[in-house]
Amino acid sequence: MSERPGRLPLIGSVYRRVWTPWPSGRGGIDIECICAAKSPPSGDGGHTSRAHSGSQRMGQQQLLLVIVGVIIVGLAITVGLSLFDAQSIASNRDAMITDLQHISLLAYQYRITLRTMGGGQGDYTTFIIPLHMRSNGNGTYSITDPQVNSLTLQGVSTNNAANTITVTVDSHGKLGDLTFAGEFQ
Repeated sequence: MSERPGRLPLIGSVYRRVWTPWPSGRGGIDIECICAAKSPPSGDGGHTSRAHSGSQRMGQQQLLLVIVGVIIVGLAITVGLSLFDAQSIASNRDAMITDLQHISLLAYQYRITLRTMGGGQGDYTTFIIPLHMRSNGNGTYSITDPQVNSLTLQGVSTNNAANTITVTVDSHGKLGDLTFAGEFQ
């Protein structure tokens, strides 16, 4: 057998596990060479170039697995960020619609209130958005077309000025003709 002390025999040998008693009285499993592969002697202590190419192949496989893992993690992060961004846009749009509904309720309440009580007495043309509702963390709101029986409101997102919502409030205070622009489409 061509093996060196303290090392396993050459690659290509056949091995078996053997229960061997140790000097301390306990037993253990040793590896015993049954049949050593015949290989031409080399100057590196019994190791052949096949052993080195096998370890290089293993290193290349590990490197490939690391690269594939990094690519998968990168893709997962990209997908997660795009989902978060889409959710953020949808959340902003929904919050702005809620703000516009609140403003439309105030406008309708103003419209049905008598002038002597500070209302419009059936008219939207003199309605002004309350100062505390003109702008908040969701957007900035304005009246674009006040009519007697309808009122057009516009909301511009604070996150992106290209994201706008335009709505019309009818004579019954209901929202209609919602128009979305920018990323809200």
